[in-house]
Amino acid sequence: SPRLNHLKITNNNSNDFSGGIDLVGSNGKTVIFEHVEITNNTAQHYPGIRCHGADIKLTNVQIKDNGPPTSGLHGNNGGGLDLENGTATINYSIISGNFGTLGGGILAKNSSLVIKNSIIVKNKHRAIQCSDNVTLSIVNSTIADNESSDFCGGILLSNNTSVEVINSILSNNHSN
Repeated sequence: SPRLNHLKITNNNSNDFSGGIDLVGSNGKTVIFEHVEITNNTAQHYPGIRCHGADIKLTNVQIKDNGPPTSGLHGNNGGGLDLENGTATINYSIISGNFGTLGGGILAKNSSLVIKNSIIVKNKHRAIQCSDNVTLSIVNSTIADNESSDFCGGILLSNNTSVEVINSILSNNHSN
């Protein structure tokens, strides 16, 4: 499987898609990220990681402070991780300070998402949004201090989404 180890992806800008990493299709292989920082990237769509039709495993990864450019409109996306038609396993990672119009921390559609021993904090427009046949599992993790301008600051689930939360903290998430 392809691996990204001890890497910093920072201060990139796109006027359209994918400020940090654009992963579309992984040919049946899981792309492994270990000790990677994805920070301060901007894009109209998918400022942090876009993962469509691909499988990823993140271990000791920081996805922080990714969002749209300060001027102009921003599209519908997940600010930190945008997962569609794929699988993501997140271990010992931090997703913090990201902004997206749908899921500031993580947006998942038609996917499987497992979050273990991780922290998702201070994201704008909620921590996690899942829709359209997502299986979400959160274990030994903290989701706190996320906010949204509409429905909820924590986790928004819709359209055949299942969730399992074990031994985790969901605290001080709010909508304005």
